[in-house]
Amino acid sequence: MDSMSLLDTEHWRISYRRDARHPGSLIVA
Repeated sequence: MDSMSLLDTEHWRISYRRDARHPGSLIVA
């Protein structure tokens, strides 16, 4: 894995916390 994968993982975690109120968004994303 390269650094880009790590950045995407962090971004996904941030989106996960923001969209925690919308479970549907997590499935789509």
